[in-house]
Amino acid sequence: MSNYYVVKDGRNPGVYSTWDECKQQVDGYSGAKFKKFSSPSEASSFLNGGNSGSSRGSSQNYSSRSSSNYQKSYNQTSQRESGYNSGYSSSHRSSNYQRESYRKPDPVTVYTDGSCLGNGKNGSSAGVGVYFDDNDHRNVSERLEGLQTNNRAELTAIKRALETVRDSDNGNTARDVEIKSDSQYAINATTKWHSKWSSNGWKTADGAQVKNRDLIEDIAALKSERSGNVKLSYVPAHSSIHGNEKADRLAVRGAQSYE
Repeated sequence: MSNYYVVKDGRNPGVYSTWDECKQQVDGYSGAKFKKFSSPSEASSFLNGGNSGSSRGSSQNYSSRSSSNYQKSYNQTSQRESGYNSGYSSSHRSSNYQRESYRKPDPVTVYTDGSCLGNGKNGSSAGVGVYFDDNDHRNVSERLEGLQTNNRAELTAIKRALETVRDSDNGNTARDVEIKSDSQYAINATTKWHSKWSSNGWKTADGAQVKNRDLIEDIAALKSERSGNVKLSYVPAHSSIHGNEKADRLAVRGAQSYE
């Protein structure tokens, strides 16, 4: 009978097929929590936040003593269960497949851009573009709501990228996200300047009110709700970078749809 060793708090949380693998994730890790199960459904429930009540044991904080006791129990069980500890058996491969399903989602890279036709003039129209890949249903091309400026379009594109990743992952926030933008303003406003502005009452160095505060705070909130990393990277505009060129076209199309 296969067992499933769940590391809930450790170096790499997940489901493991052997105690040795489990121990590598919790040994010396402060506050580690792990538990052994006999069924994959109970293991999945415990890993994902449930309090599965298995007769095989209870969750425990890691210590050298618990490690020793657990190793002893594991060795005794191994002697009773023929083939359990014999290399990469079919049950081991099956357990590896189970563990694979619990791994962190692959990272995603998304390009964003904003466009404002007639920026700074009466009658200007702005749009946002979000590009994941060619023919990707997550791509966004839409008009900008509210005040029509290029900076607001750039910020809104970043906001829409984070919203789209969240929604397409059904609320799972573990995926690492890299957003590539050609707006130094949007990147700096949401990374370098946000904390300083927030602490001084949203005033600039010359005492003026910070513009676009609503969008900057929305982006900060979307970033903070994610357990995965969010990285904003600068790419130069109109430099034949495929993703940036595609995001630009989506943004221009969105701006034109406003007319």
